[in-house]
Amino acid sequence: MESKLNPLLGRAAKKEIQTELLQLMQHTSLAFLAQAIPPKATRGLIFNGGNQKIKTAIQQQLDSDAELLEWHSDDLNIEANENKFDFIYSPMLFSYFKNPLKRLRGLQRILKPKAILLVEDLDLGNLNCFPHSFAFEQFKDLFKAVTADPQFTSRGFYQRVEADLQAAGFNPPKSQFRSPTFLHPRYKRMPSLVFESIMYRIEDQQLATTDEAHALLAELKAFEAHPHTMISLPGIYQIKAEKLSIEND
Repeated sequence: MESKLNPLLGRAAKKEIQTELLQLMQHTSLAFLAQAIPPKATRGLIFNGGNQKIKTAIQQQLDSDAELLEWHSDDLNIEANENKFDFIYSPMLFSYFKNPLKRLRGLQRILKPKAILLVEDLDLGNLNCFPHSFAFEQFKDLFKAVTADPQFTSRGFYQRVEADLQAAGFNPPKSQFRSPTFLHPRYKRMPSLVFESIMYRIEDQQLATTDEAHALLAELKAFEAHPHTMISLPGIYQIKAEKLSIEND
C-alpha cells in the first residue's frame, strides 16, 4: 500500500512548532542574552532562529557600529567567514537539525578563538499532562523511539549537548535549565504538532500503521481540546560555550 504519510507534512509541522516554541522561549531568552552576550562584541550572528524582538534586544546591547547578521542553515558559508564572529546565538539547534554535531563544527569555525556560542533548546522529554492520558503516553513513547540515537540512549539531553560541544572544539559549557510554570491553551497543541512532524518516521520504522498513527493523532487533538486537561511545557536549556583558544590537532 502506498504511504499516506508525506514527509513534507512533517517539515511543515516542524516549522510551525519552531515558530510556536520561539515565541514561548522569548521571555526567558531576553534575560539569558542580557547576561551572556560579550559586552565589547563587534560582530554577532543569529543562526537559524529568533524574531524581531530578540534581534532588537541584542542590537541594543551592542555598540552602534557593531554588526549583527541573521543567517539560516543554507546561508552558512564557512570558508568565507572563518574566525570572524564574537558570538553566535542559535535557538533550537539540537532539536531542529538531524546532525547537530556537524552544525556545531561549522559554527565553531566561524567563531573567533575564545568567542561565545549561545544555544537555547527544549527537552521535550519533560512534557507531562493531567489527567493521565494513554494517548499522551503513547505519543511520548513513539517520540522517544523515533528520535533515539544509539550513541545517546543511556544519557540525558544535557550530557549529549556537552559531549557534542566538546567534540566540536568548545570548552565545557555552562548551562541553566528553565521550566515554564504557566499554561496557555495555545501551547496545549504542542504534542499533536510534534506528533505530526514525526508520523512519517513512525511509519518508516514500522512502529505503527498509518491508520494507527492517524487514530492516535485524533486522540491527542481531542485531549488537547478538552477544557479540563492540562499539558506542561517542555523545559528550556540555556547553554553558553566558549570556543577553545587553541585549535586541537
